[in-house]
Amino acid sequence: MDKQRRRLRRIELRLTPPQIVLLWIKKSLSRTYEEIAFQCPHPRAAIAKSIINVVEESLKGEPETVVDGAILQARREAECLYMLVVEANGSVQRQAYESDREYAFLCASMIAGWGRAPSSKCEEALRKVTLAFVERILLLQGTICRLSEERFGGHPILFSDSVEKLRHELALADQALDHFNSLARTWNFAELSKDDIHRSLAPLIDQQVYRKTLLAEGTMLESLGEPAEFRSCFNRLAATYEKEESAAAD
Repeated sequence: MDKQRRRLRRIELRLTPPQIVLLWIKKSLSRTYEEIAFQCPHPRAAIAKSIINVVEESLKGEPETVVDGAILQARREAECLYMLVVEANGSVQRQAYESDREYAFLCASMIAGWGRAPSSKCEEALRKVTLAFVERILLLQGTICRLSEERFGGHPILFSDSVEKLRHELALADQALDHFNSLARTWNFAELSKDDIHRSLAPLIDQQVYRKTLLAEGTMLESLGEPAEFRSCFNRLAATYEKEESAAAD
């Protein structure tokens, strides 16, 4: 057993910061969001310790300033990735509770629609609320998939309960589309296509990926950056919301 631990220790000392985070993710995916939050030692501290060990081992004999600078750079890189995982899971957890409530309201609207005579006004209202519900869920799924592909080499980044919650949300989205399209066939108006909705969300997925990346970077900079860097990151994030509000006003 001691020989095995020493072998694993040698392997870990050759890992890069992203690989250290990926190793932590692989070990953590079977756990829940809450279990990770109360893990001891905390994941951030464990990842930081691994980073320090790797850098110190690889830079033996180098001046202290060089070692400290390399540790800071490596920790910043790893911290950003870690916070992206936290933000992705947090988004799923927060939205899951909201989606259950919104689905109940959507179903009530659908039931009320069945009791009315077909009208363009009713169709427009039901289409709007159905799209708003479905788009929000598909946007979250698309954003998480993009983050996984672009920042984690396609590796899964959701903990076990987050996977189940997102799966539940996607099932609700499918049900909402089925209900709407059933009504559409009855009233003889255009159905909604999940594929079309997916395609329409591409620009919003780009925006959400950028925002979550800035959120992760900002959280990292709060503890490992300079005040000017943190302000710059905050300003870039705020600018995305200002641009969105301006476009909505137009």
